[in-house]
Amino acid sequence: MTICFFGYPNESYSRNHILIDGLQRNSVKVISCTDTSGLFLTRYWRLFQKFLLLRGQCDIIFVMFPGHLNVPIAWLLGKLFAKPVIFDAFISLYDTYIFDRQIASPSSLKAKFYWWVDKLACTLADHVTLDTNTHIKYFVKTFRLPRYKFHRLPVGGDDALFKPRISSKGQSRPEAHRLLAEASGRKVIIEFHGMFTRIHGAETFVSAAKILEKHKNLQFWLIGSSDNYRLPIDLYHQLKPKTMQYWPSLPVQKLARKISQADISIAHLGPTQKARMVLTNKMFHALASRVALIAGNNPATREFLTDKVNCLYVNMYDDQDLAQKILYLAKNKTLRRSTADRGYQ
Repeated sequence: MTICFFGYPNESYSRNHILIDGLQRNSVKVISCTDTSGLFLTRYWRLFQKFLLLRGQCDIIFVMFPGHLNVPIAWLLGKLFAKPVIFDAFISLYDTYIFDRQIASPSSLKAKFYWWVDKLACTLADHVTLDTNTHIKYFVKTFRLPRYKFHRLPVGGDDALFKPRISSKGQSRPEAHRLLAEASGRKVIIEFHGMFTRIHGAETFVSAAKILEKHKNLQFWLIGSSDNYRLPIDLYHQLKPKTMQYWPSLPVQKLARKISQADISIAHLGPTQKARMVLTNKMFHALASRVALIAGNNPATREFLTDKVNCLYVNMYDDQDLAQKILYLAKNKTLRRSTADRGYQ
């Protein structure tokens, strides 16, 4: 099988790299038909020209994320050359911009525009992929679409980069850290990384660190930033948790190393509807690094993970409950190790 990854190649999203890597590992040939033109009509014409040269080389047109506005030209090419079109929606523009980022009111023209973009893209595509069944239910209900064309395709993570580190003695580095902690009383490290948006709810982590700052055996690592959502950063400077270190950003290789050095990782915990419908890359980063994960108790998480088996559930956007769960897992070495190992498996 040969799949043509089609659309706008946005290097800031890991989604496409993960999918291409997975396909190639499974002996699927991947070719690309992309264009970076800002004006979508210009992009349409260039994509059309490029695909004419590739039409005999592929079996499927895969509209990669972000690709909502690229589906119409992919649909036309699919009809002209008898190629099925798969659209990796990944997110709802309507939900993301109107309810998660709140750039306009639900009754605005912008909201109607994003609703129709989501609706049209999913209607034209032969198949649509989303990360969870919970997310699929939202699309089917909100945009009045048939369930049969949707398929679950998890977010995943780059397991070539995010993985347990190997020590000089052949042990994974997280395991070596755990053995060292038991021998020397090393602090338990709790990390939270990601782009600060409402879906992530990083401010909850900052508040929990403040609640637990008297526990000197705990060390909190906050990694991330945002240009438009300042609440976590402002709260960090306001509360100044004594046991928290903050990095605005890290190169991805160093980020992977930091995650593998932690004992506990915190998933996204935001208060938005989207936060309850998706799994995020950061969750897979922790699982792939064999680090114990505290994850929000919501329908999307429950599709993949089980409380006290491969993660520990916590109430969404609840700093008090998060503080309790961190303390509980920090004290329970056996559970911390078992959830990390089972999460990795």
